[in-house]
Amino acid sequence: MINNFISRTRAVSQQRRLAAASSFKVSYLSQKTITKPSIIRYSTSNDNTVNSRMKSSLKEYIPGFLKRIQECNLGSEHLLTLTPLIVDGKIVAKLVPRSFNILKEFTDCFESSENSGPIGFLKFLPTFNTSDLRTKAVSKVTSKLRDRRVITGWRDELYPVSSAFREPPDFLLERAAVTFFGVKAYGVHVNGYVIRSPSTDLTEAMGKGNVAGSVGGEEKPRLRGREEDEEGLFQGSCKQDPIFMWVARRSKTKPTWPGMLDHIVAGGQPYNISCSANVLKECAEEAGMSDDLARLAHPVGIVSYENVDPNVGYKHDVLFCYDIQLPEDFTPTPMDGEVESFQLLPIQEVAKLVANLPDGTFKSNCCLVIVDFFIRKGLLSPDWPGYLDLVQGLRKA
Repeated sequence: MINNFISRTRAVSQQRRLAAASSFKVSYLSQKTITKPSIIRYSTSNDNTVNSRMKSSLKEYIPGFLKRIQECNLGSEHLLTLTPLIVDGKIVAKLVPRSFNILKEFTDCFESSENSGPIGFLKFLPTFNTSDLRTKAVSKVTSKLRDRRVITGWRDELYPVSSAFREPPDFLLERAAVTFFGVKAYGVHVNGYVIRSPSTDLTEAMGKGNVAGSVGGEEKPRLRGREEDEEGLFQGSCKQDPIFMWVARRSKTKPTWPGMLDHIVAGGQPYNISCSANVLKECAEEAGMSDDLARLAHPVGIVSYENVDPNVGYKHDVLFCYDIQLPEDFTPTPMDGEVESFQLLPIQEVAKLVANLPDGTFKSNCCLVIVDFFIRKGLLSPDWPGYLDLVQGLRKA
């Protein structure tokens, strides 16, 4: 009986608590107006103004961008004259007639068809049946060609040669000989850009010494982008031009493209490390970036091109593109002697330099990577004439 009494008491208490709670809820709601939760909307008018202004200023440069792409893809009429270099039944390189005729003289290394062209061939002798043996054999050939000044700009850097990227190399080849042999080469290019706060004033930033100044040289920081063109598109104000790009000036002692403008970080892809590891290495060696900062670089795609010069060779390059948004207070520092100085330029000025490229400015393949950056960042409209030609022209892999 005691148990039954306890059970009934607990039931009554529970009913009273529920009734009290219900009464409080009704009373509370009757005193309070219920509204839907508000949605906070951030104004994007300033961003839209910026993007609109950038687009209007870049539209006129599309013909120049197309010209840069064409300049990296010359000589297509000679493609049918190329002779394949074959290893284990795979085509690993393509030789212009001049290269073929020179290499077939090395009968202690190669065997060949009588004639050049797509139905001809060049092969290693059967005794060179491993990657190491082929590497040693071709090293003797390239050393002799260097002595004869056939191959110039020696780098003492080995590139892997294979029929596809990241396959085990069929042999390793001196980097300076890559175009002569017609080997597909790979590299990494990093777009280092800064997005400045609209409230940041250029003159204030000038005090930090990192706006379009020459770093690592004698030239003092200077204000760039203040000039106004005929349509008033270049205002030089951060409120209208928030995107800036770091640009490197190559050392005048470089064996290739000395003194020309380049990406903040770029380099060929060695055979023994990954692309990401290569980016980290180059960021430290070329721009003095910390490892933590360099890890912000992320892959965004590729650009590729092919160029046939009968007097030089077949150049077929694939560039892995990376973007890194750098903090406003970061200033790159030349570290390995390959870069003379750095400049931080408004993106419109970069576009102007690329489109109106005189001799001695941007290294040619950098232009393709930068145009790809413009496309991916939405700075070029797909409605403009030439847009599709740009997109298609950047991929020749």
